[in-house]
Amino acid sequence: MSKDLEKRKSQAKMRLDALVEKYLKDICTEKYSPFVCELKTTKEGIEDIKDFVLKEMVLNNMTIGEALREREKILDPNFLGD
Repeated sequence: MSKDLEKRKSQAKMRLDALVEKYLKDICTEKYSPFVCELKTTKEGIEDIKDFVLKEMVLNNMTIGEALREREKILDPNFLGD
């Protein structure tokens, strides 16, 4: 992989990470996403969220909000899936 492509990939990941952090800070509330909000209280949890969002955006064409809602459903033991 060329250095230019690697640099652009790294910059894109940094921008996405910043957007996810802003979303978690400004929009994520315990009322609607208590499990994700609990996860964001640790550095490891934030990294888990960022990795999950990136994966869902790339593989399933989700938005940040959709990916976070999906993560909440996975973490919520009371959620009954399909």
